[in-house]
Amino acid sequence: MSIDDPKQEEYFVSRLWEAGAFLMGRNTYEIMAGYWPSSDHPSARAMNEIPKVVLPVVTGKGAPLFPELDQAVKLRLVKSTAFPSGILELVYASADK
Repeated sequence: MSIDDPKQEEYFVSRLWEAGAFLMGRNTYEIMAGYWPSSDHPSARAMNEIPKVVLPVVTGKGAPLFPELDQAVKLRLVKSTAFPSGILELVYASADK
């Protein structure tokens, strides 16, 4: 899907390059793997070049990905970006830092 605002699209693509890897399930990967290689979308180069980590199955016991916390995590807003389309990006960091 394209973003109607060219500046927002440029910003989004620049943020994609900050990702060290994409984490996704097998179904999502298969859909994306069939789309991005031949796409001329502005995000295509980043989507093709950034490494993917695919998770075929998550079952059983083991170390939880999101363990229960003893207390709520306090966050602080560190950045906000408003786009003409009405989309608002909010970036938070731990209030402890």
